[in-house]
Amino acid sequence: MRPSSAPPPSSQPWQTLSRSSLIYYILLVGCGWLTVLLINYFYNTIALFLFTVAAIFAVLLNYPVLWLSRYIPRGWAITLTFWGRSPCC
Repeated sequence: MRPSSAPPPSSQPWQTLSRSSLIYYILLVGCGWLTVLLINYFYNTIALFLFTVAAIFAVLLNYPVLWLSRYIPRGWAITLTFWGRSPCC
């Protein structure tokens, strides 16, 4: 039998990576770093927007809770309101 002609495994993993895959990983890390920087820069604007949207939803969902709480306990009314508005089901 002939010995296999496969090269011996390298002790350094970066020697087995091709140039295109190295560029891909560098760009991937760079895009992630840039995304973190952008989120950090616009954090206050994003947080203000999200808090405003949450407040609007809280006010709008309070009306069905108030209506249901006339007939059933408030905890059950809150549960039914959230189950009724669930986007996943």
